[in-house]
Amino acid sequence: MAFPLGLWVLITATAAITGPFQTFDLLAPFPRLIYWGFVVGLSIGLSLWQMHLLAARPAIWRVLGWLPFSVVFAGLLQALNLAVFPHWRGWPDYLWLLGVVVAISYLVELADKLLILLVPRPVEAASHDPVTALMERLPPEKRGRLIRMEAKDHYLSVVTAAGEALILMRMADAEALLAGTDGIRVHRSHWVMPAEVTGHLRREGRDVLLMSDGSEVPVSRGARPDVERSGLIPSRAAR
Repeated sequence: MAFPLGLWVLITATAAITGPFQTFDLLAPFPRLIYWGFVVGLSIGLSLWQMHLLAARPAIWRVLGWLPFSVVFAGLLQALNLAVFPHWRGWPDYLWLLGVVVAISYLVELADKLLILLVPRPVEAASHDPVTALMERLPPEKRGRLIRMEAKDHYLSVVTAAGEALILMRMADAEALLAGTDGIRVHRSHWVMPAEVTGHLRREGRDVLLMSDGSEVPVSRGARPDVERSGLIPSRAAR
């Protein structure tokens, strides 16, 4: 999953200019920029790592996942603040910091849910090529031959011959958009283009598709009959 460099720059610059949590008074401009650049980068990096770990889990896992995320992130910030601010002390400051991180984490989660509910989904023209319609949602440098898609909570990882991009879209909506293509849903969280499947293997009793981008995509038991009919894996009756 690509690191959102533009978002990191925007949030870092805003925090460095405004100096929240008294950092405007406690730090000079350049140290303040370095401090917030590290804090924001650490926050985004840990969030992406958490999303990757919980991508195939139910949405409730992500909601609950903010608690251990907050404990770890607050602990790292505590260590940083002890090194940067002479007045910073032990448990009382850590507990205050933990409360702030938990509150911000769940406010972000709430905003994400509201965005999904309130932002209207664009309706694609009926004559529009569905793959082209999907590509228009990707950054220009990531557009290319469609290989596969992977659901990551409310987001969708779209993998093309040009790389991977994360977009705000549900798998169900993407699957409906691409209904006129040869693509097939092989798992609750995975959709593939059959032409990009290079092989198949069995691992620990489960079917796995080998993709042209070098990835391995699991096949769920529920999707197996459709995958068999598509010819991507041999039928059990033929064995």
